Amino acid sequence: MTYPFDRPPLCAGLGLLAASVTRYAESGPTKKFVTVEQVTSPAVFFCSGATAPIAGANIRMDGGRRVG
Repeated sequence: MTYPFDRPPLCAGLGLLAASVTRYAESGPTKKFVTVEQVTSPAVFFCSGATAPIAGANIRMDGGRRVG
């Protein structure tokens, strides 16, 4: 196939990108990405007054991809 400027259009790579993203998601322990709701719920909780005694905590929301 011939493209202007000897390159494929930007949209030609979107199918490959979508396949790569799907493979990356399925390679993790939970086989999915973390959703917006799964990130915002703990964020709202930690912004509330109920967490006043908690300080210096690191909470990873990576779907179990990183251990340690």
